[in-house]
Amino acid sequence: EKESKNMFFDFTLQYGLKIFLWFIFAIVIFFYTIRVRRDERDVDKQIGWLIFASVGGRIIDAALKTAGQYYLWLHGSRLTQFFLGAGLNYDLPSTFNKVSIFQGSGGYFLFYSLTRFWFSVFASILIALIFGAFLKVLKRRKERFFESGEVKLGTLTALLVGWPNFIIFLPIVFGSVLLVSAIRSIFFKIRYTTLGLSFTVACGATLILSSTIGPLLNLNVLKI
Repeated sequence: EKESKNMFFDFTLQYGLKIFLWFIFAIVIFFYTIRVRRDERDVDKQIGWLIFASVGGRIIDAALKTAGQYYLWLHGSRLTQFFLGAGLNYDLPSTFNKVSIFQGSGGYFLFYSLTRFWFSVFASILIALIFGAFLKVLKRRKERFFESGEVKLGTLTALLVGWPNFIIFLPIVFGSVLLVSAIRSIFFKIRYTTLGLSFTVACGATLILSSTIGPLLNLNVLKI
């Protein structure tokens, strides 16, 4: 029974966030389909809740991994137990070593957890906010490219792919905009195309391809 609980815990830590993000993406597709079919329905508020849920999911995942790492080191060898109480070596060539909070007791574990589990959370949120701000500016200048909720939809999809997968996501967005525009113009005689569908397509493609393209582009080095 203990072994099965450990297997479930390991599975949750390894795949829990991925499953959660795919679940959010499935809801995104559902909302976008409704919005396309029923133009009167405004999904801006619902997408806002999905952004909140996505941020919460990333934070909970990082917290669980931090707690799991602490548990493993606490019940591991004497070396790992030593690391829990150790601080960073001041003489090592790193800017963070000079920060006093990392030099005290537990500083090594704090530094390890922040760089291993929390940096991607903060980076993903920051990138999504910057992308969302860019889309707001773009909407003021080219409002015809956006329908209701699509600025938040872009923010949400950027948050779902996260850092460093945003580097894959962004060119796919531009490529899908060109592709969708060409298809709508040629086959449906629609002159202008909004960006919502491109955000959704790019998000799904990135979630699928990130495990393959990421290593080829050596994006893991950007995780710190």
